Amino acid sequence: MACARLWSAQRALYRLGLGAEGVELSVGVWGIRRGWGLSYTAGMETRPLTFFGMTLRNLYRQRLRTSLTILGVSVGVVAMVAFTAVVRGMWAATQGSITAGGTDLLVFQKGVAGDIFSSLDEKKTEASLRAVPGVADVGAALTHVMPVGGKPFFITFGVRPDDYSSKSTTLIAGRTIKADDEVALGKLAASALDKKVGDTLSIWGREYKVVGIFETEVVFYNGALVMNLTALQKLTKRPGLVTTFQVKVAPGEKPVEVSWRIEKANPDVVAIASASQYNKVDNGLDMIAKLQVAVSVLSTIVGGLIVLNTMWMSVHERTKEIGVLRAVGWSRRRVIGMILLESLGVGVMACVIGTPLGFGLANATTLWSTTNRFIQPVFDAAPVLVSMVVGVALSILGGFAPAWRASRISPVEALRYE
Repeated sequence: MACARLWSAQRALYRLGLGAEGVELSVGVWGIRRGWGLSYTAGMETRPLTFFGMTLRNLYRQRLRTSLTILGVSVGVVAMVAFTAVVRGMWAATQGSITAGGTDLLVFQKGVAGDIFSSLDEKKTEASLRAVPGVADVGAALTHVMPVGGKPFFITFGVRPDDYSSKSTTLIAGRTIKADDEVALGKLAASALDKKVGDTLSIWGREYKVVGIFETEVVFYNGALVMNLTALQKLTKRPGLVTTFQVKVAPGEKPVEVSWRIEKANPDVVAIASASQYNKVDNGLDMIAKLQVAVSVLSTIVGGLIVLNTMWMSVHERTKEIGVLRAVGWSRRRVIGMILLESLGVGVMACVIGTPLGFGLANATTLWSTTNRFIQPVFDAAPVLVSMVVGVALSILGGFAPAWRASRISPVEALRYE
């Protein structure tokens, strides 16, 4: 019986990668109980096989399965890294649009489905805003999305050249607009339309001269076209109407407090001081943020199930091998540690692969002129680290059930298993 057990153990250890033809196996029971590894003798040389080395061998033995598992988990990491960067970029752009040109508040019509549908009486609303204590200056803007130069969705802003917000524009070529037949293009817009200062641009059958190219820190301003407010009002047949007012508060005043006064004095408007308040007029950012959370949760669940399935199958196929390890002195804790370490290895490799791919996917959104005028990913260390931690954690969690099953394997029953 003892010889049969030893022969069965040697065959199982051979499958573990600890032996080969012509190699004398040396299993030190006392060493296994006291140390972290096994050893085997090849010719005259004794080579140690550490606990970590065995884990790597186990992953390497099933290369295809391990690779597919890593790929499945990395997809989740890619999704989390890329979506987080895009969403944070949109939040940063929204915040930038509120504070651009020294602005402290944006004012929109209350109760509209989105900011672009806001419609305010230019003269009446401006007069009421200037009467609010704490308001230092007011600028007006009309926003419209229209086809321009073969681009179906092109953001167009109508502004008043003399407003404080218009004077703060950073020009990289040409000058600011003056007449109704003049337009200025953001840096990205000029690139998308392949236009430079002095060129003409046809919009809805009317010719406009490009007199300037500007650059801001807000991505969708860089991808926009700017014309005189009166010109856009005529073009869109919205005389005397604007989409929003930009409000600059007086020195020493707090924007949030001024926004409360504006809303109290004008019940038909909402005043926004930060991106977190943008849901007063548009729920788009909140919906995108919730979509990001949903994708992250789904990726976590799927990745965890992939690891669970892979490690469960691995434990099932290695029943006899694990039984041998238990028979020669391995504790249940060490068996659990081996399986969890394999799961950890999968998670770490998935993060190593998935994180740069996530960066690449997020940056890929800036390669096309259609998307780079709306999206500018923002990469921060904290969200990236969170994505990596989640990737590793879901791998470990996926390995818990298989590890527990492996630790409960009876050595006697395992040696009979075929």
